[in-house]
Amino acid sequence: MFRISPSLAWRRTAAFYLRASKLGQYEQEAFEARRRLEESKNYPGPIRSATPGDTRFYAGSLESILQDNDRHYWRAVIDDPQVQYVIPLRIRFKLFTWVTTGWEQRLHIVQTMAPRDITIARLIELVTIENQSPYLCSSTFTLAVDGKELDPDKSLSDYGITEHSRIDAIEKLDHLLHKTVKDHWTGQ
Repeated sequence: MFRISPSLAWRRTAAFYLRASKLGQYEQEAFEARRRLEESKNYPGPIRSATPGDTRFYAGSLESILQDNDRHYWRAVIDDPQVQYVIPLRIRFKLFTWVTTGWEQRLHIVQTMAPRDITIARLIELVTIENQSPYLCSSTFTLAVDGKELDPDKSLSDYGITEHSRIDAIEKLDHLLHKTVKDHWTGQ
């Protein structure tokens, strides 16, 4: 009814023999990995690469299938000594916009995730990088909490800043901002 050519049958059995010959190597690797797991107090495990094509990769809520040339590497870690505790911060900027009746002041928020021990100077750099508006961070600014300017050399933990703190960005030309924006649009 259905006949297989001898050359095709030989190819199928040769592949079977190749897999069977690897069995001893797989057993040895499994034995060594198990021994390392039992002997180690802190066993991170080997770096493994996911099989492309049939592996689901999650980035946030987005699910995708890995392509043939992509690899997603992961490592099983029990305790990571480099855990960083980051807090979400919201930096408030004043922005003047032109409406039909004149210039109006609006509030613009830049959100960023920062470690607790970050300095204020580094936070200013981080806010400048995270900013997505072309109208913000165009000049130098300082940060303030409750109207008090923050020292760039101190850290967030020195001021007791949490995710609920109200952090304001004060530009150096803040008192001239209305005139600067008006002159920019009128060409004076």
